[in-house]
Amino acid sequence: MVLFFMTGALFGNYGYDLGLYPYSPAFGIANDDYAEAPPSSGVVRWLLDHQEDSIDPIPEEFHLLGTDQAGRDVFIQVLHGAWTYLLPGIAVAVLMLAIGIPLGAASGYAPSSVAGSTASFLIALMDSFPRLIALMAVFILFDFDLPALVLGLSVFNASRVASIVRARVAGLVNTRFVEAAEELGVSRFRIIAHRLIWLNCRHALAIQMIYGMASLILVEATFTYLNVGTEVGQTSWGRMILEGMGGGGFNHKIDAGIYWQAAPPSFAIVWTLLGFYLLADGLERRLHAKNPGSR
Repeated sequence: MVLFFMTGALFGNYGYDLGLYPYSPAFGIANDDYAEAPPSSGVVRWLLDHQEDSIDPIPEEFHLLGTDQAGRDVFIQVLHGAWTYLLPGIAVAVLMLAIGIPLGAASGYAPSSVAGSTASFLIALMDSFPRLIALMAVFILFDFDLPALVLGLSVFNASRVASIVRARVAGLVNTRFVEAAEELGVSRFRIIAHRLIWLNCRHALAIQMIYGMASLILVEATFTYLNVGTEVGQTSWGRMILEGMGGGGFNHKIDAGIYWQAAPPSFAIVWTLLGFYLLADGLERRLHAKNPGSR
């Protein structure tokens, strides 16, 4: 499921330039002269043909999931929307580790030192904010910029990473293998980076990276649907749902087929999030089964 999401993102972003499909995913570029046409074919054609007083589809081109109000192919828009989340999701996963690991290591290895006390204070500070409200404030403050959302999510997800690292490091710092490494003259950085974090935390951190990528999709789609998300002109699943469900009343949406624009991205969000959570859960179960008594 996750590979399907990643493959679709790459196909949606590069497929048009490579000539793999004829419809441009760019926002504001309609398919030929059908900017005002309702969904035109595929599943939507069958649904509209079986609705009373439905509008007869105009275009003859084949669109697997039909077209939106602007005449853009919905299927291609869904794939292109996946690209909106792929690289920012990876950025969230990397940044949350870059922020959380040093804080957790400092507060767990030497909690009474100045660095450890400062790190513990920062972790507690990040945990004290209501995350959804704080993320919304950051998003609005930076004028709905997606990089701002990436940075905000990275900071707040980093507190969970830091808590995991701190607990693991604090539980191992006084063990014999750490004392032996110190007696042998191994540097403190190598002890923390290799012996404590890499050998004892990497599996838990990999799971948190998966959750971090999933959180970007969920938060961005939620904010955009609430009309405080990405700006008009950016293709995203949340934007597609907002445009597909906005204006005209429910009966108008059914008659015009506009509702269909919201259905495929909604399914894509459920599919992708379920894939990420199943991957993380399966990885966690597998690791526990292989090492039931691991530190």
